[in-house]
Amino acid sequence: LLDDIYAWVMKNPEKSEIKMYLKDEIAHIAGNWSTYQAKIVEYAKSNIGGFIGSTVNVVSTVLGTIVTGFTSLIIAVYILASKENLSRNIKLTMRAYLPERKYEKILNFLRIMDEKFSAFFKGQFIDAIVIGLILYGVMILLKLPYAMTISVVVAVTALIPMLGSLIGGAIGVLMIAAVNFNQAIIFLIALIIVQQFESNLIYPKLVGDSVGLPGVWTFVAVIVGGAIAGPLGMLLFVPLMAGFYKIIRKDVKKRITNKE
Repeated sequence: LLDDIYAWVMKNPEKSEIKMYLKDEIAHIAGNWSTYQAKIVEYAKSNIGGFIGSTVNVVSTVLGTIVTGFTSLIIAVYILASKENLSRNIKLTMRAYLPERKYEKILNFLRIMDEKFSAFFKGQFIDAIVIGLILYGVMILLKLPYAMTISVVVAVTALIPMLGSLIGGAIGVLMIAAVNFNQAIIFLIALIIVQQFESNLIYPKLVGDSVGLPGVWTFVAVIVGGAIAGPLGMLLFVPLMAGFYKIIRKDVKKRITNKE
């Protein structure tokens, strides 16, 4: 490459000063090339082990996640396919080995958890789809880029209560800002309007009181769940806390009634 550049310079001698400068620089680079080569080889020798180790760790983590996800999906399909028999056998086993009072308490706990998780996930999934469709329509009308991709991202992150759509919105703002900053501001304003519409009109109708958890405890569940188990904890701790909230509330009412 250096030889080709030198030949081109010599064929175009319009500016003799430039020609001489380039000639000297090329000669200097060519003369120091062996030094640069030695430094590159030394750097590669000292860092290649860490690079290979990091690459292997990343690949193994990704493959492990894929295998775990696929295995979990297969197990979930098997459980759903035989859930009636599985439920009946678990109940029979519990009844055989546990006192009647403990059996009834555990059964009541599982019924409440099933009720809360079912209500939460049904409402949350429908709400996520609705907000994704509304946002997609708004972005198409405003002719904003990446409408489909950002709408899907916001819909998926909206599964996380309270904070999810904000996370998806932040990703959307960064994506659009890379193309046009003014459009990113327009998207941010549109997202805030859609979120207000969704949180005040749609969410209460779809999820609303079906979970039965006050807003402050929902926020606590999201924060605690995120600190313990990340995004999955933020998703699962809301119905879990709603179940405990209902159990404790019923027990409190029962105890007060007995005291009175």
